[in-house]
Amino acid sequence: NYGAGAIIVSLHIEVDGSVDVFQTHDTIDNIEKRLNEELGIRATIHMDPIVTGDEEVSSTRAWVVEAIAEIDPAWHIHDFRFVRGETHTNLIFDVVVPFECRHTPKEIAAMVEENIQSKNPTYFTVITVDRE
Repeated sequence: NYGAGAIIVSLHIEVDGSVDVFQTHDTIDNIEKRLNEELGIRATIHMDPIVTGDEEVSSTRAWVVEAIAEIDPAWHIHDFRFVRGETHTNLIFDVVVPFECRHTPKEIAAMVEENIQSKNPTYFTVITVDRE
C-alpha cells in the first residue's frame, strides 16, 4: 500500500516454456489490466518459464517440494529449473520463506541443499531465497 488508492503488487507467474512468448506476454498483460480495473491494483508480473510435460523434471520438482516441506511446511518454491549433466544435475529454484523467518538466506540455502544432497548427492542446488 503506497497511500490512498495506490496499491502495487509484484508477482511471479510460472508459465509453460514451450508456449509462444508473445502469447504468454499477452496473457500476462491481460492479468495486469484486470487486476487494475477490477481491484485497483497496479501489478508488475514477472514470468518464469518452466518445463512442462517432462516426467523426470515434474517428479523431481515434486520431490524437492517435499524435501523443503520437511524443513518447514511454510516454505515453498518457484521458478524451478532442471539442468542435466553427465556427473550431476543442477536444480535451480527460488525458496520462498515467510518474512518472519529468522534464518539468513545463506542458512536457508544450506539447509535445503543439505537435505536434498542427503537424499541424492548427484543433485547440486542453485538457490535464491525470497521472503513473502
